[in-house]
Amino acid sequence: DELCRALVTKHLRVAGGGAEASARKDVVSHFVARLTYCRTEELRRWLLQQECLLFSFRFRMLSAADQVSFLGAHGLPYSPLGAAEFDEVKDGLAAAAKS
Repeated sequence: DELCRALVTKHLRVAGGGAEASARKDVVSHFVARLTYCRTEELRRWLLQQECLLFSFRFRMLSAADQVSFLGAHGLPYSPLGAAEFDEVKDGLAAAAKS
């Protein structure tokens, strides 16, 4: 997470520009990367992996309330698991995370 944080700060933040300027730079850099890295299947896979890692990092950096808000805003159903429910599915979740 520290490496991701350093790279995001270095390459995706706009000094003094605020959140809107950073978001715009992020969108522009995403489309430039798509143009550059989608020439071959291997490059597409690499780019997709990097985008997934960046999304995962940014999602984990959100507060719990902001994570729930994001899921709701995008129509993704969410209901927290109780301790007993978590115990029932934790092995399957661990296996899915490793794959």
